[in-house]
Amino acid sequence: MTIWNRGRVISGESPLTDGRSILSSAALHVLLLAVLISVPIPRLASFEASTTLTLVGEVVDPAEPTPMIPTPTPGGAPGDLGGLGEIAVTVKGPGETANESALGRLLDEVLTTTGTDGRNPSTPPLPSTTGLGLLADDSVGGGGGFGGGSGGGRGRGVGPGTEFFGVKENAGSFAYVIDTSGSMARNRALNVAKAELLASLERLPPEARFGVVFYSLTPRFYERTLLPANPAEKAKFRNYLENVKPFGGTDHIAALRESLKLGAEVVYFLTDAELMTESEAEEVLRQVGSTRIHAIEFGVGPDLSTTNPLKNLTRATGGSHRYIDTNTFNRRSR
Repeated sequence: MTIWNRGRVISGESPLTDGRSILSSAALHVLLLAVLISVPIPRLASFEASTTLTLVGEVVDPAEPTPMIPTPTPGGAPGDLGGLGEIAVTVKGPGETANESALGRLLDEVLTTTGTDGRNPSTPPLPSTTGLGLLADDSVGGGGGFGGGSGGGRGRGVGPGTEFFGVKENAGSFAYVIDTSGSMARNRALNVAKAELLASLERLPPEARFGVVFYSLTPRFYERTLLPANPAEKAKFRNYLENVKPFGGTDHIAALRESLKLGAEVVYFLTDAELMTESEAEEVLRQVGSTRIHAIEFGVGPDLSTTNPLKNLTRATGGSHRYIDTNTFNRRSR
């Protein structure tokens, strides 16, 4: 082996056989070791894993001006380790405590818009539907007829209220058609009818109107027009009623048709004979218009019929039919 050293060639020598090279190398390694020992090494054991770090941020209210963004600065200190311990987050706005923060207000708004049942009240409930669906058709209601009333019909109207033999009604005008044939003398039937008629008129306020038709074989109008139900007209009619007596035969169809000419909203029709035919009922029905007819039928003994033309007529107009056994009138007078 040949080594050049300071211009000289030394044969048969190497650094491992040169004593001065070995000493120089040893001194250099000792110096490096001393330098490494003098550098501080982080002591992980001194870091407390239970240390709680606090993260502070700012939530700016959108309604407030946007604050200036500060120049970021490096965080942490030499030797600090990240990702250890628990982090407590405190969020607050400028000059606010955590409970008064903009985020807190936002959360409050979200929570207060939820009802106690967990649903958002701002969302309207879906409409409930019944029936076979939402398809349109040309039907006008179920059950037949035009509305309320006994067995269907147009139902009760709007206006002052009264009643006649327990049949209640509301309307602006009323006509009373009273049978005064000879048979009404039986069981004091006409006297009971007259007393009930006066009681019904007394219930009417002055703004209501009334008319009265008495009939046997022919109809007799108290007046051929509707009168105001004021105290003076009621007193005049009371005096007239004292002279009404039972006599003669009965033509209730003629009286009923004539009473419709008064144009009252409601007709109370009182008769003691069920003599109406189907054709007569149809004839009255063609004339009735929007008038509701309530029939009070006087009879002797219980009502054994389930249907008859008079009952069908009243139901078709939105009225009702009531049967009264006149035998009860004698029992009441005892």
